Amino acid sequence: MSHENIDSETRVRRSCCGVTCCDPKCLIAIVVAVAGLGLYFSWPSLPDSTEKTGAAVGTAPQQQPRQSAEQVIVAQVASVEAGESTSLHFEQVVVSDQRLVDLPIESLTALDVVNVDQGVVTDEGLAVLAQLPNLEQLRLRLSPITDAGIVALAGCDKLWLVNLPQSQLSAAGIEALQKLPELKQLRLGSPQLDDDCCASIAELETLRGLHLIGVPVTDAGLQQIATLPHLQSLYLDDSKVTQAGWEWLFEHHPQLHVHVDQQHHDRDPHRHTH
Repeated sequence: MSHENIDSETRVRRSCCGVTCCDPKCLIAIVVAVAGLGLYFSWPSLPDSTEKTGAAVGTAPQQQPRQSAEQVIVAQVASVEAGESTSLHFEQVVVSDQRLVDLPIESLTALDVVNVDQGVVTDEGLAVLAQLPNLEQLRLRLSPITDAGIVALAGCDKLWLVNLPQSQLSAAGIEALQKLPELKQLRLGSPQLDDDCCASIAELETLRGLHLIGVPVTDAGLQQIATLPHLQSLYLDDSKVTQAGWEWLFEHHPQLHVHVDQQHHDRDPHRHTH
């Protein structure tokens, strides 16, 4: 190799590596080292665990095992007994008459709210709840409560809200509701009810809110309901009221908040978005 070529190669090595070594072995070592540094800085790092979990490794919250129906009931009952709560809410727990019969009812005297949304409660289970001296609010969905069950509630003189959307009440059951001196909110559905029940409803003079589900109320029945002296809110689902009937209502009772089939009536002065 000529002297000129050696000088040229040396200059290349100096310009690329910043060193003056001309030994080929040294050059190879430098190239490998530089390549290694390039891989180190260019290799994509694994995402930190906090990108997905929002917490450092080992601190992700543990998913709690779902409680059984029995555990939910026991926990809520214990809370009432300890004075930490005055209500039982069973939105997802299937409740039966037997579960209510098994309640330590004597130690639940502070209980004022019972909501059961799953399972079937009959008059037998309702008779247990009727023993609660401070009961104020009662909701029993999917429960075919009859007139006899309502009669058992007569002693609940603090009860102001009754919600029985799938009951089997007749006009006689509504008459039994007159025994509740504080009744202000009534939500009721029953295939046993027809327009004739409106006369009995009109006797529930303490009512502020009424929601009838699937009751074939006519214009005549609507006029009877409208005589309630303290009525503020009226919801009718699947009624037989005509446009003329609604016109009459808003002419004579413009203060009422009215829903028809889950929607505000377009003439309701109190309509608002839900």
